Amino acid sequence: MIKKAIEKYKMLSQEVRASFWFLVCGFLQRGISVITTPIFSRVLTTAEYGDFSVFNTWTNIVTIFATLNLASGVYTRGLIKYGDDRDQYTGSLESLLIVCVGVAFAVYLLFQEQWNQFFGLSSSFMYAMFIEILVAAAFHFWSAQQRVDVKYVRLVFFTLLNALLRPTVGVIAVLSFPEHRLEARIYSMVLVDTLTFGIFFLGFFKNGLKTLTTKYWKYALAFNLPLVPHYLSQVVLNQSDRVMIKSLVGSSEAGIYSLAYSLASLMLILNTAVVNTLTPWMYKKILKKDYSSIGTKTLPILLLIAFTNFTLVAFSPEAFRILAPASYHSAIWVIPSVAASTYFIFMYSLFSNFEYYYDKTKFMMGISVAGACLNVLLNYIFIPIYGFYAAGYTTLFCYILYCIGHYLIMRWVSRKYMGGEKVYNMKLIVMISALFLLLCGLMMMVYNHMLIRILLYAAICAAFVVKRKDFVRIFAEMRDAKHEEV
Repeated sequence: MIKKAIEKYKMLSQEVRASFWFLVCGFLQRGISVITTPIFSRVLTTAEYGDFSVFNTWTNIVTIFATLNLASGVYTRGLIKYGDDRDQYTGSLESLLIVCVGVAFAVYLLFQEQWNQFFGLSSSFMYAMFIEILVAAAFHFWSAQQRVDVKYVRLVFFTLLNALLRPTVGVIAVLSFPEHRLEARIYSMVLVDTLTFGIFFLGFFKNGLKTLTTKYWKYALAFNLPLVPHYLSQVVLNQSDRVMIKSLVGSSEAGIYSLAYSLASLMLILNTAVVNTLTPWMYKKILKKDYSSIGTKTLPILLLIAFTNFTLVAFSPEAFRILAPASYHSAIWVIPSVAASTYFIFMYSLFSNFEYYYDKTKFMMGISVAGACLNVLLNYIFIPIYGFYAAGYTTLFCYILYCIGHYLIMRWVSRKYMGGEKVYNMKLIVMISALFLLLCGLMMMVYNHMLIRILLYAAICAAFVVKRKDFVRIFAEMRDAKHEEV
């Protein structure tokens, strides 16, 4: 059996192998993080866990301003567009990134005390943050090259090496410096990233100075600057909760909420894997104007996403007993809202793919900014009243509106470019979504009655077993389409 599996693996194309290993790598990264969660939740207090999560949130926000996300979409797109001049294009963007981070650091130094007070972080933490931003950006540039070139061996090696060293060194550091656990956790993380990713920074620093040209600077800035509000809004919508909880309630509550969010974000791995398979298939169907296939064959996928998130909701009390001590267990009441948000994150991709295909991304920026602003406003109103629990439900509400906004834009795109074709059966989608939310709510109501939860979950599983062949067939079709020319 193993021999046959190896033979089948050898027959796979380079693209399929790469996709497989990138997916495995993503699951292992998140899996290692989850496995080590019980350790950190026990060696760190809830306040320290919350402060560490807030540091990561601020790092993600500052990264957007300091790097303009140059290592993201614009770089990948340019590698293909300027394939004949790849080295100069890469060097130019790398040098531009160094300039951007340098300017951001200079602005920080000019108003250091004010920024420290604004972020609630010490100068040493801020210095560590900028080091983290630089080495992480260097790795993202390199990994984008590897993905475009379908080279996965070295990428998987460095990614997993980093994923293993981060928690290992982190635990050793925290236990070695019990009076400075937060500092040990943050500095150990930055140290590991510098050691594992620093080689890429040295390489692109050298290449960037040697091959820069302002022509590519203009292209990258023109492409990415308008998207900065979108990128920022995504981070705010996904992660600002922790900062606001710390500010409005306290660090301990931020730590409890962060642990719940980390567990629920496991489902984002499945989201990403399915979307990466689904998107090329959808583009092919749009190109052929085969809209009916999109509408009918994405519904089972939506059901599968709903089911996996429902599974997390059903057994989150047991998961938390394993992952964390009793001081964190109140986080189980946040899981249903965060898991439901993950479901709607996937749903909006069904609509936004039409925006990407017809290059109408400027509307996406408007929806993202509106959603982020509304989320901050609702958090500001409800967190002081209902505590950290409110943050999960305000985020869910915003993602539901987010989906509605993307659907309305998709309908506009349909009227303009697709002859008004109604791709999805929205009545059925609304019914699935309402049922999913209802079941999540029912599970939360019976969290203290394990037998009822098991019986309810078994009934849902039985329905999926009956329809299992449909899911296998549809996924097989999408998998094959992923590697065809779109």
